Amino acid sequence: MVKEFFSMAKEILTGKFDKNNMTGSRRLIFLFIISLLPLCFFYFISDFYNSLSTDNDIIVEGLCFLLTAALLIVSGKCVKEGGATAENMNWKQALGMGIAQGIAPLPGLSRSGSTISTGLILGVSREQAVAFSFIMGVPAVLAANILEVPAAISGEVEINWLAAIIGMAVSLVVGIAAIKTVKLLVKNDKFTKFAWYLIPLGLIIVGIGVFEKISGTVITF
Repeated sequence: MVKEFFSMAKEILTGKFDKNNMTGSRRLIFLFIISLLPLCFFYFISDFYNSLSTDNDIIVEGLCFLLTAALLIVSGKCVKEGGATAENMNWKQALGMGIAQGIAPLPGLSRSGSTISTGLILGVSREQAVAFSFIMGVPAVLAANILEVPAAISGEVEINWLAAIIGMAVSLVVGIAAIKTVKLLVKNDKFTKFAWYLIPLGLIIVGIGVFEKISGTVITF
């Protein structure tokens, strides 16, 4: 996509660009941009997300686990052979996955689970849903980290660079392994199996949260 972006930019500047003759990679560039548009809106409610993550109420977390489970189950029933690929994926599918990514910062909601499931529900092929989910996650994760830089600088946080480098290296290896695992699970129609531990987990957490509200007692583990 990066290579095609510069190639396409060159063709536009030289007047040789033909929008009716685009490769799958070039179409993905436009779909990629469309998928990121919802983040502009969700950025303005980021404080709301933070408030849910830092409060003492765990009911929202439990409900989000149940929502993730529901998405996984529904997507498993919506998968069809011959789904949309890079060559024929449309803007509505890209926008839908982008909206799912914007909602995903809710505590307990899986970003990759939500975006991949949404893609499958909207008719995207298994392989394309996984690939597009992780592609559009790159700028979202980078932006989230960049936004934390001013706070780190103003707080005069001391950074252990050796630990940071080791941490990034381990994250890289684990991240690649996780992506390959998710691709394999989706390809073999095993993705929905995650729902069967998310449902009891979500119900237990909601139950604890309701008990805490009624009794006024905070349960700690």
